[in-house]
Amino acid sequence: RAFRYQLDPLTVLLACAEHPEAVAARLQIPHRHQRWLKAWVQLRDHLAALEPGALAQWGAVEWTHWLESQADPLHAVPMALLAGDRARSALLAWWFRWRHLDAGLPADALLEQGWSPGPALGQELRRRRMERLAREPRRLR
Repeated sequence: RAFRYQLDPLTVLLACAEHPEAVAARLQIPHRHQRWLKAWVQLRDHLAALEPGALAQWGAVEWTHWLESQADPLHAVPMALLAGDRARSALLAWWFRWRHLDAGLPADALLEQGWSPGPALGQELRRRRMERLAREPRRLR
């Protein structure tokens, strides 16, 4: 299953250890894989600290904002999925759908509408993406 998410199988196996970062350092696995494990441990701990009632109320916007603020979600989320972590349906929805949603309009189109390149343009693209995410179904399986 690790190959499906383009992860190193040994790194995924180490994610199941009680202290995966320490084992990875002891085995001297590549530093980038150690960073993946560190991101996974942080995500796991942050997920454990979230209120279960609040998780049920979150939709695509909240999950996307929260996951994308975590360290290296492109490696930590698949490890959470492989570990069978809580909030699996939200993690799957982010992995397969929400992270791929864009603003619905390319930056070039906004530039043609009179927007100037810079932080304001990026902020507008993020705002439009969050609007699209807000229209996603709220109910998760």
